[in-house]
Amino acid sequence: KCINGTATNLDTGPTIVRKTASESVQNNTHQNDDHLKFAIDTAGYYTFDAWIIYDASATADFKFKFTVPASAIGQREDHVSTTACTGGITKQSIFITTITTETNGVFGGGVGTTCLVRTQGWVLSGGTAGDVQLQWAQTTTDATDTTVQINSFIRWQRVN
Repeated sequence: KCINGTATNLDTGPTIVRKTASESVQNNTHQNDDHLKFAIDTAGYYTFDAWIIYDASATADFKFKFTVPASAIGQREDHVSTTACTGGITKQSIFITTITTETNGVFGGGVGTTCLVRTQGWVLSGGTAGDVQLQWAQTTTDATDTTVQINSFIRWQRVN
């Protein structure tokens, strides 16, 4: 593999972290996902993409963000439904933001209706090791479950 014209020994490929159980909340306070995270070291550049499968009521909707270690920076691009994802064609929006900025108002199609968010980005560690951690919640607190479903995943790779 080559970086800036110099041969470099990098990891052989991406690592995939798959959600092995569904997880639900009934509030609008971000919480760490039980599965969707990856560790970075003190000096590295990483790329990632995630497929977040969820269902939420139209009242609750869905919001998410990532946390990163101190001094780390990054950006991400989110592909989200901005109309209820009830089958057929839904309106999609693309947001480009810093990795730690919350994306909220991602539409729920009703409890039991599967929706999908795809996000991709990069992280540059800034001297502190730790986790790049997905956090999520309801946008508006609602008595019905908002669930991030089994088989959601995050794929990441160190690229330097």
